[in-house]
Parts: sequence; C-alpha cells; structure tokens
Amino acid sequence: MGQKHKADTKRPRRAPPAISPALAALAADRALDADTTAMRARITIAGIQPTTRDGWLLVWEAIRHACTPSAPAAHAEKPRRHSPPH
Repeated sequence: MGQKHKADTKRPRRAPPAISPALAALAADRALDADTTAMRARITIAGIQPTTRDGWLLVWEAIRHACTPSAPAAHAEKPRRHSPPH
C-alpha cells in the first residue's frame, strides 16, 4: 500500500474570517501579515471579540508574551503565602 502524502491529511483551509475595523487598525500599526491577522480574527471568548484597537493590542501582547521563550525559572509558580484569617 502507498504512503499517505502530507497533502492527503491536511485540513481544508477555512474561509478568511471577517476582520473588524479595530483589528485592521492594529494590523496596519503592527504590520501584521494576512495569516496572523486572520488567526487573531478567529479569537473569541464566549462568542465575543475585542471591539477596540487597544483591546486587540492587549490580545496581541498576551499571545506574544505567552509564546516568548524564557528562562525555566520564570515558568515556575511561586508558592502562595496564605495570610492568617483576621
């Protein structure tokens, strides 16, 4: 039997999502390419998206921060100190 080619297992490409004016403004400011902008346009929380350029900037910064390699110690959570009840 023949081997499957990578093209056989690829998902069909989705239609590009609608780009809001706020996301388009951020994409222009940050010189984001079309694929990066489309990926961000698919981001929703409970079906809701940011409605302002600054809201999209916060999402962009969070993704960039989360995907930036850092020292292993930076990933370790610090133990939480519990304060005694008053």
